[in-house]
Amino acid sequence: MSRLVEKLEKVDQASPKPMGFRAAAKQSHDGRSILLLGTVTPGKLSRITKHQKTLVDAFLVELDPDNEKVVADTSDALEGFIWGASASQFDTARITALKEAGCDFIVFEASGTAAEVLNDQDLGKFIRVSGDLAEDVAAAIHDLPLDGALLSPDTLPLPLSVRQIIELQRIRGMLGKLFVVEASNEIGSPDLEVVRDGGTTALLVDAVSKSTADLASRVDALPPKRPRQDSRDDMVPRVPAGPHFGVEPYVDDDDEEDY
Repeated sequence: MSRLVEKLEKVDQASPKPMGFRAAAKQSHDGRSILLLGTVTPGKLSRITKHQKTLVDAFLVELDPDNEKVVADTSDALEGFIWGASASQFDTARITALKEAGCDFIVFEASGTAAEVLNDQDLGKFIRVSGDLAEDVAAAIHDLPLDGALLSPDTLPLPLSVRQIIELQRIRGMLGKLFVVEASNEIGSPDLEVVRDGGTTALLVDAVSKSTADLASRVDALPPKRPRQDSRDDMVPRVPAGPHFGVEPYVDDDDEEDY
C-alpha cells in the first residue's frame, strides 16, 4: 500500500484531542493534522537542501515517465523520502518502471491515463480535478477505485473568503475521497485551520520556495482539530432506502367477517 495514502488516512481518521484549559502543545512533524506535499520539477531537485526535504511529508515530481534518466535521477535525489509522479500519461508499463524506482503515488489527468492503471493496488492514485467539476462527473469519480483527488483551483486568493471555503467543501463533499488542495506557500494560520477542519487532508505547495520553512512551522503549530460532523462520504448522495418487506401479520380466519 502507498505510504502517502497510509499517512493521509491517519490524518483523515484522527480524532480531535481533548479540549482543556491548557494551551495546546505544539504538534510534532509526525503528528501533523494536515500534511504538506511539495511539488518540484526534476531540474530543481538539486536546489532543495537536506533541511528543506524534511519540511514536507512527500514530494510530487512533475516528470516524463518515459525518460529513464530523469526517473533515475529523481530516485537518487529523493532516496529515503516519499515521492510521487505527476505526468500527462500513465499506463501499466510506465507505473511499473516508476515503482521500481521508488515512486509511491501518482497524480494524473483522466484523459491521458489508461484505465488499467486503476487496477494497481500498490501505488497511490490521485486524480487531478478543477474548480468547475460537474456533479455527475464527481459522482463517477467517487465510484472509481481511486485513493484521492487533487484540486488545482484556477485562483485561490488569500486570505480565503467564506465563498471559497464553500467551493472547497462542495467539491470535497461530492468526491468523498482523500482531498488534497494546491495552495500558496503564503497561506496563513487562520486559513490553514479552516481548510484543515473542513476535511482537507493535505496541501500541495512549492517545495523549492524559501517560504516552505515558515509554512511548515505554521502547520506544526496549528491547534487541535475541531470535530467534523461528517465523514469523507457523508455529503455524497445516497440512494433512498427501498420499501421494507416484512412478514405479513397473522390473521385468524375466524376473525374475518363473513359476507
